[in-house]
Amino acid sequence: AMLVRAWGLWWWNACRIVWTVDGHRPGEGSEPVRFGFAYGTLPAHVERGEERFVVEWHGDDTVWYDLHAFSRPRALSARLGYPFARRLQARFRAESLEAMRRAVARPVPEEESA
Repeated sequence: AMLVRAWGLWWWNACRIVWTVDGHRPGEGSEPVRFGFAYGTLPAHVERGEERFVVEWHGDDTVWYDLHAFSRPRALSARLGYPFARRLQARFRAESLEAMRRAVARPVPEEESA
């Protein structure tokens, strides 16, 4: 479930993990190592759709973060507040990317790097 706060109100939205990827690959291929998951909404969610979060580590040592979502309003409140819901989703994407940037910018403590 996800808990969303807007306008001083809280909404509980039901969802389910629909797939995961744990990128341990055998051998040394050219494919990136991928880790991530996607969730799909359940009937108790105000929208209908899926959201995917994947981190890829490429052979050239670059790391990519991919967030992809598609949805449509399900509940009347989501239909009436459609423009606002889209702004919330855009804000979430930006905050998610910034959180990932902060996470990878931190130096790894010595005991974790050993």
